[in-house]
Amino acid sequence: MNPISVIESNLETFTKAEKRIAEFILKDPIRIVQYSADEIAEAASSSKSAFIRLCQKIGYQGYAEFRFSLSKYLIAHKEKADEHQSISQSITSAYSESIKQVSQNLTDEDIEQLCQTMFNAEKTKIFGNNRTGLSAQQLRMRMAKIGMDSEYVSDPILMNDIVNSLTEKDLVIVFSIRGMSYYEDIAKQVQQNDTSSILITMTPNSPINKYFDIVITLPLISRATDRFLDDQAIFLVFIEILLAELAEFNHSDRGKK
Repeated sequence: MNPISVIESNLETFTKAEKRIAEFILKDPIRIVQYSADEIAEAASSSKSAFIRLCQKIGYQGYAEFRFSLSKYLIAHKEKADEHQSISQSITSAYSESIKQVSQNLTDEDIEQLCQTMFNAEKTKIFGNNRTGLSAQQLRMRMAKIGMDSEYVSDPILMNDIVNSLTEKDLVIVFSIRGMSYYEDIAKQVQQNDTSSILITMTPNSPINKYFDIVITLPLISRATDRFLDDQAIFLVFIEILLAELAEFNHSDRGKK
């Protein structure tokens, strides 16, 4: 079953709420395999129950079965489109598309808010764990290149100790691909201390988003293709964009406290 064709052929039979979700799916189907049912409903300005009804109307038991079918279709469709590409062409193409999304999703307002928040901080702590620990370390190293001091922390126990001593003059930056729940206590303490906070993630509407002042959502390339691609590269590209903006910001009047 081609879920895209089925939706298109049944579009006029859907209610207004169902049609909003259908149009969201047709516009960006790859997001459907990345989002939860609640996230899809919210992004489409509809409801989870309308989404479930849509799935059932086109022959699926519910969201899980529809998502599985759509994921298989997208992988098969991608493989067919890329069958004449070499492995190197396929991989570089996937990264190229995700990198384009980074620049498309970042507005001038996002960048200015990030830069101003980072320059205003007296102390900056950068948190990351496992793979995102490398991203946190990279940001600290790149910030040092333009004379901005910060500390990188990858131990969750140490993170908890550190946030207890932070104030409203400080800043916490967290790298977390999926907005992991073990950051929740840390984020709550940061919020309680009125410490400025930035979350850099790849999961829209993760449960911890609400605790952060600024949330930057980047493309999740590991879920956008059937190849085993690493999300770390996307974080590194974002860091280079941010550092270039910080360097320019530093030489303008906007960077003065």
